[in-house]
Amino acid sequence: MAASSDATGLDASAELQPLIERAGGQRRAHDIAVTLPPTQLFEPDRADLRPDAIDRHLRPLADLANKTHGQLQITAHADPGGDRSAALALSKRRADAVADFLQSQGVAPDRLHTSALGAAAGSPRIEVVLPIPGT
Repeated sequence: MAASSDATGLDASAELQPLIERAGGQRRAHDIAVTLPPTQLFEPDRADLRPDAIDRHLRPLADLANKTHGQLQITAHADPGGDRSAALALSKRRADAVADFLQSQGVAPDRLHTSALGAAAGSPRIEVVLPIPGT
C-alpha cells in the first residue's frame, strides 16, 4: 500500500510510526490497533483510571488519536468468570473511562465509540482501533 501524504507533503505513515510505537500499537492493513491490559489501566473491579496509566499508556494513545481522523472504536473485554452482567457493566464503564480521557485530551466526542464484550478468547483487555489517515 502506498503511503499517503498530507497537505504539507509529509508521509503520514512515517509521521505516525513513532506515535504508534509509543502507544504500544500495531499498524494493520487499514487501521491501527492498540491493546492494553486492564490491570495496567485500572484497579481490580474498578473503572477509575490509575494515575500511573495516564502518562504511560493514555497520553501516547491520545497523541496518536489526535493525529488521525475518523471513528475510534474502544472495546473492553470482560474478565472471564463471575457474574456476566456485572462483568459487562464494568467493561462498559472502563471503555467509557478511556473515551472520557481521550475527549479530555482533545479528541472529538463524536469520534469515540465504546462497547463492552463478554469474556472472549484471550485475556481481558481494552482494544482501541484507530483509522490510518488516507486509507
